[in-house]
Amino acid sequence: MHKESRKSILGKKRMKRPFSILCVMTLILSVCAAAYASSGYMTSFNNRYGTGGTALNTCSVCHTTTPSVNSYGNAFKNSARNYATIEPMDSDGDGFTNIVEINARTFPGNASSKPSGTDTAAPMVTGFSIPSTSNSLTVPITTFTATDNLGVAEYMLTEASTKPAASATGWSSAAPTNYAFTSAGAKTLYAWAKDAAGNVSASQSANVAITLPDTTPPTVTSFSIPSTSTSLTIPITSFTATDNVGVSSYLVTDTSATPSATASGWNASAPTSYAFTSAGTKTLYAWAKDAAGNISASRSASVTVTLPSDNVPPDITSFSMPSTSSSLTVRITAFTATDNVGVTSYLIKARPATPSVSSAKWRATAPKRRKFSTGGIKTLYAWAKDAAGNISARGSATVNITLPIAAATATNPMPAPSGQQVFTYEPTDVSITTVDPASAKPVSVGPIAVGGDTLSIHVSIGQLASPVNIYLTAYAPSDISGGQHLDVLTLTPDNNFEPLSDKSVPWRTGVTEVDEAIVSDIPISDLPKGTHLLVLTVTSPDNRNSYYQWVTYFTVQ
Repeated sequence: MHKESRKSILGKKRMKRPFSILCVMTLILSVCAAAYASSGYMTSFNNRYGTGGTALNTCSVCHTTTPSVNSYGNAFKNSARNYATIEPMDSDGDGFTNIVEINARTFPGNASSKPSGTDTAAPMVTGFSIPSTSNSLTVPITTFTATDNLGVAEYMLTEASTKPAASATGWSSAAPTNYAFTSAGAKTLYAWAKDAAGNVSASQSANVAITLPDTTPPTVTSFSIPSTSTSLTIPITSFTATDNVGVSSYLVTDTSATPSATASGWNASAPTSYAFTSAGTKTLYAWAKDAAGNISASRSASVTVTLPSDNVPPDITSFSMPSTSSSLTVRITAFTATDNVGVTSYLIKARPATPSVSSAKWRATAPKRRKFSTGGIKTLYAWAKDAAGNISARGSATVNITLPIAAATATNPMPAPSGQQVFTYEPTDVSITTVDPASAKPVSVGPIAVGGDTLSIHVSIGQLASPVNIYLTAYAPSDISGGQHLDVLTLTPDNNFEPLSDKSVPWRTGVTEVDEAIVSDIPISDLPKGTHLLVLTVTSPDNRNSYYQWVTYFTVQ
């Protein structure tokens, strides 16, 4: 071979060396980088488990030979390098969880390295608590902690105090956060812990009282009345109802619309009769209500009422009013009548002439008050009428009205509110209207103000100088879990008291006078005990900061 050719070949070989050196350097750097990363995981492992200076302070925990990983290292990699996730696993399949092996300082990725001897020490439940009451069958677990000499493997909750077997179903690798009971009542729950050797702890227990909200309405199981009647008052021959908790109230109506839970007429016992106001074919509807306010579907029954020929007029058995009054509105203290078939209508007026059968002033219920236009000695005359059109002889009563201050009239009105004036007065059975706002008593509460057993709310304000908006607010006591509470109610334009909302709506808008009965003859036994406040506010429509406010009250013992 020529010398020059050999030199050329040797030159080519020399040119390859830098590339070989580069490959070796790259391999060295990659190994160094892997070693650095492994060193970082080793540090975090030691910090978590306190294994520095122990047999586990080595890369062999995760590796066979770097960079190859064993079963534990592979689980660590697949869990996104989360130690907690793989603690309950048995990566090397030797019968001990990873956390048990780490605590025993054996290798969790080597099946031949496992805790020696037999673990006979049972775990201990160190904390267990649940709420004392619940309105749901699913009860949260507020505390469930346990310890073990090697490590807690699983947790369990039971309703039985008998210790569960290690092989029983229901063990969980994590402490449960809630428990679902199958029924309400007083319940006891037991907490258990188990280790990898199958040792089961003693239990800790906690109690809860489960009370589920009542959403089940009652059922009317029977309702019947006679199919025919010769009287407007129909006997109810059967009316029974059942409920999952208990029926609290009963009601009979002559309309099919479901009554509200707060409607008047609910009674603690089933009614035994119902009075119609006219003859014909009639249908009655029976309803039941429970203490939670759930209302049943109705049961109905029909009757045909045929009244016999009736030539006997009713008889007024009582008609009276106070002998004196300081208000133009006078309360009728008594107005009762009887009839051989039934009284259907009542009428009062200031003239003694007998009214006609077809007069528009007949009312289905006896009136409770009368407003006169002037003071002085006044006489009222009363009549009753039956379904056949027979009119009673008249009754009469006299009152002497002496007004302390002139009543507000169109020619002498009460001034419109300007500024803010609040007046408080004792309960009165009749409203008093005057020109002077400070002397007025516009809200009356009826018989309860003078020792009677019924409540009748009436609002009467004489003429005002300009239109106003009127609000009526009631503060009613209620008993909530043994403590007193005030329900704030506002009177709506359709004369119903409803819970006060964020935006109050006037009861009357743009009026210059009002004289209305709000509620009539509510038995005080139907009202919550305590002091009820009534607040009447009269404001200028253009400026709610200018108002009169009258405050009165009544007390239910």
